[in-house]
Amino acid sequence: MTLLECIKPNLTVKEITYLEQSGFWTADKILTFSTKNGQRAVQRTRGEEGFFVQLGEGNELAFKVGLLSRAGRDLLRVVQPPFEFAALSEQAKSKGAEHFGFGEIYQDGPNLIMPQPKILF
Repeated sequence: MTLLECIKPNLTVKEITYLEQSGFWTADKILTFSTKNGQRAVQRTRGEEGFFVQLGEGNELAFKVGLLSRAGRDLLRVVQPPFEFAALSEQAKSKGAEHFGFGEIYQDGPNLIMPQPKILF
């Protein structure tokens, strides 16, 4: 998954269309977070890293995303660009998130656990 709103500079419609036609991803999808009672929503980004977002009661946070194809995932494994947590935190804050952080995560049954997040706001 690629968070389209965090790609800087923004991709043009032509670039997005070319990536879709080349089979690297499917754009125009939405990733929505919602939390209850001040809980954090945790999302894996790549490998053993991820981010959390905490929202006010009853709020939702939505991002435009592109779902990567197998070829797109393979390309990312080769290129290995850094994940831009600062850009994502700016987007989350502008959309009303109360807290945002990132760090190493691990799976505990159905839950993703982030024991020591670096909190950006």
